[in-house]
Amino acid sequence: SKVPMGKFYFRSEPNNKISFISDIRGEGKEWQGATLISQNAPWGEELYRKVESSLTVTKPSRRFVFRKGAPSLMKAIAGGSWITLVLEGKDASALSEVRIPTIQIQKA
Repeated sequence: SKVPMGKFYFRSEPNNKISFISDIRGEGKEWQGATLISQNAPWGEELYRKVESSLTVTKPSRRFVFRKGAPSLMKAIAGGSWITLVLEGKDASALSEVRIPTIQIQKA
């Protein structure tokens, strides 16, 4: 799915594995880490969020490849969940959140 904040997609890998890849847009902005979350749609009565995976990198980046948690995330999306990506900067105040309401899934 392409949204103003970047490109987000699943990729099939060898041995029936999948990964979720996020390429974040933003001039001069690079991130130290990212947390991948599935959540129900915002119009639900209660907000339910589940952390699917978390990554921390030694060199700031705009690209994150989540291998752990990708199958669970795909199942959550099939059930109507949205994706939230929480991006972490150098200090605790440098946080950004990207909510992805729809993902287009195509069979290979």
